[in-house]
Amino acid sequence: RHLKGKQLFLSIYEKELLAVVFVIKTDQRSLKYLLEQRLNTPIQQQWLPKLLEFDYEIQYKQGKENLVADALSRIEGAEILNMAMSVLECDFIQQIQAGYDSDLELKELISELKLKPQAKKHYSWTQNILRRKSKIVFPHTPLLRGKILDWLHSSGRGGHSGRDATHQHVKGLFYWKGMSK
Repeated sequence: RHLKGKQLFLSIYEKELLAVVFVIKTDQRSLKYLLEQRLNTPIQQQWLPKLLEFDYEIQYKQGKENLVADALSRIEGAEILNMAMSVLECDFIQQIQAGYDSDLELKELISELKLKPQAKKHYSWTQNILRRKSKIVFPHTPLLRGKILDWLHSSGRGGHSGRDATHQHVKGLFYWKGMSK
């Protein structure tokens, strides 16, 4: 893309920002052709100008390969769904899943749920993610827990909130034994 007008006088940093392209990965194949489709509903027409403000590429990724979207689409609770892709990256989900193998207590719980899905009240095992009352259960992995606390504290969602507000955000989305301490 060639720079025009005032863009020519931007700093290198600002010029680089103009080159940022967002990638949206979806398991809904038709979204890949969003801008080529006729937008019939008022909500679609409202979203179009907002979407045109950004440089993005929509990529189709089959549902079973799109672990993050698949996991989030199965989680109940409006707050978690609103987070969509902004919270969990695919490697983060994989780290959580790997953590289940090293957490003996959770490993045993998962084994029980695999054999008998109703074995433990409030717990479910779907798409290789353990949930308690729809919240993602974190394995006993302090580094991983630290990452999520740091993210929620410093993200736009957390807004550098204090300890109590950050704790409330975490409690609304995730669960681990002893998280109140």
